[in-house]
Amino acid sequence: MEKYNNLVNLCIENLSDKLKCEEFKSWFENYLDFFKPDFITILDLKNENRVIFNENFNFKFAEGKEETIEGIISSVDEDQKEKMYKIDKIVYKFAKKNSFIDRKYLFHMLFTASFEGESKTYLRDIYVLSNGILLVSLKNVSVLAGVQKNINVDIKHYKNNKEVIDKNLLKLKEEINKVITPKINLTKREREILELIAAGKTSEEIAETLSISVFTVNTHRQNIIKKFNVKNTAALIQLL
Repeated sequence: MEKYNNLVNLCIENLSDKLKCEEFKSWFENYLDFFKPDFITILDLKNENRVIFNENFNFKFAEGKEETIEGIISSVDEDQKEKMYKIDKIVYKFAKKNSFIDRKYLFHMLFTASFEGESKTYLRDIYVLSNGILLVSLKNVSVLAGVQKNINVDIKHYKNNKEVIDKNLLKLKEEINKVITPKINLTKREREILELIAAGKTSEEIAETLSISVFTVNTHRQNIIKKFNVKNTAALIQLL
């Protein structure tokens, strides 16, 4: 990890005094070893030249494409890209208002990008390193997640290395979901079933509640899945 000494020293110049070089270096090395990102960049939102550091570990760029975070984003589907920008603005405003603590918040996003004609799903993680300093990493998760046609976002808050529930984050997720969830025209019956699915009801329980057959419930369930353009009920619930 000696090759990252310059990165660490450069970051320390921009980070808060509380973040000591050796402690940050240890965290950074553990992060790389555990997550094994395909690409990382560190951004300073306070400066005009925002990129502090780029490193391409295993990201397959199209021929002639600039190997930067901008080169990656330029290959994202336009509809997803527009939503990503909207979500990032919401999160950035939230971060400024609530003073995100160093490396305690993780902003998790799944999105799809096309390189050389092939669509792949990537996991983009953003850690707040300090005020205005972000670590952005990307990893190809197509094998695990399949090709996601809808953006999926999660935000986690850690305290003493454990995830904690934050009421402000729950409100933030609600605001983000309004951007993510496509505007779908559902029938009255589909809305009823969707509400019961969101409540954790099984097809049998929904059938009993609505006095219809399980076959009818499953037919509506499949129609809802198609309308939301997701693979299964589990993916549907993540949008709700």
